[in-house]
Amino acid sequence: KGMVKSTRQSGDEDVVGNRKGITTIGDFRVAQVAACGKGAPLIAMMDHLLLKPKDTDSWRAVQNIGGIGNVTFLPPSSSSPGVEPLAFDTGPGNMIIDWAAAKISGGALDYDRGGDLARQGEPNPTVVEAMLADPYYSMNPPKTTGRELFGHQYSAQWWDRCKQAAMGDNDLIATIPEVTARTIAPA
Repeated sequence: KGMVKSTRQSGDEDVVGNRKGITTIGDFRVAQVAACGKGAPLIAMMDHLLLKPKDTDSWRAVQNIGGIGNVTFLPPSSSSPGVEPLAFDTGPGNMIIDWAAAKISGGALDYDRGGDLARQGEPNPTVVEAMLADPYYSMNPPKTTGRELFGHQYSAQWWDRCKQAAMGDNDLIATIPEVTARTIAPA
C-alpha cells in the first residue's frame, strides 16, 4: 500500500517549450521512479539550492502544503560531505479540503477560500485520531503519497466517517487541517 510503481504527469515539456519558445525540461518524476526512487517530492533540490542553511550548525525544515504536504530537511553548511537533504510527503494537504468544499457547496466552491468554512467549525478529535491511524503515517521516510492513497476514495470514506459522527459541514471542514497539522508536527 502506498508503493509508487508508475506515475502520470499532465502536460509535456516539448509542447510547452514549443508553444512558449522557451527551454523546458521535465519528466523528473518518471526518471526518478524508473531509477527505483519514490518519484516525489521533487522540490527538495530547489529547497537545497535556495534555502540551505548558511553559517549554521542547525538543520532547516522547509514545509510545503499543497495538495499533498511535504517537508525537506536541509543539512547545516557545517555538515560532513555527502550529507544530503531528506525530503518526504507528510500526508494530505489541501486536496481533501478542496474535495470537501466542492461536495458541501454542490460544486460552487473549489476550495475553502480564506478558511472561511473551517473557521466556523470545530475539529472532531475522534475523527482526527481515526484518520491518523492510516498506516502511511507510521511509515519511515523517505516516503511518498498522492491521490493513489489520499484521493477521492479516501475522501469519500472520510466524509462518511464524519457524517456517521453527526458532524456539521463546517466541523467536517475544520477537522481536515487539524489532521494535516498533526501529520506535519512529528516530521
